[in-house]
Amino acid sequence: MAYKITSKQIIRKEIDLAGKPRVWIEMPNGDLQMLKFQENPTIDMIQKEIDKIKESIKEELIAEIDRQIAELEERKKQLLAP
Repeated sequence: MAYKITSKQIIRKEIDLAGKPRVWIEMPNGDLQMLKFQENPTIDMIQKEIDKIKESIKEELIAEIDRQIAELEERKKQLLAP
């Protein structure tokens, strides 16, 4: 499912002490996420950052599922061993 950012999800734009723009957005689950940029961000730039976050989360979940499958297969071997 694709998540597209709208201006309603942008909670606050600010400038950090180093002069870099930061944007706080509300994610679909209600969590706040801070995104840092090198220049004043557009909606498209924010969308690209969200897509990167989603991909990272997917990779982490897949790795965790693979690890759990390996553990279950090892337990299965131990249970089936004579």
